[in-house]
Amino acid sequence: MKFKKEDLQDMAYSEDGPLKKITEKITYNNRWSINYEVIFKDTTTGKHYKSFYSVGATEQQDESPYEYANEEEKCFEVELKKVITEVWEDVK
Repeated sequence: MKFKKEDLQDMAYSEDGPLKKITEKITYNNRWSINYEVIFKDTTTGKHYKSFYSVGATEQQDESPYEYANEEEKCFEVELKKVITEVWEDVK
């Protein structure tokens, strides 16, 4: 599904608009940029999507969310799934 760059930028900065941010996590960072994965809900359809964007890592890197995105950016439909995880814990 493709979304307008302007709508994605609005979602990154505010709670207003048809796209509502659900979660956001850092996926990678380097000296110049911090890359994010964001899950959002399209309130017009009720579906959830995944998208990626980057921002400048310091005040010297002037890069805002979706600044270099196409006018219509492809996003991927996702759904919430329960996952069972096993972990090793200390014996008391």
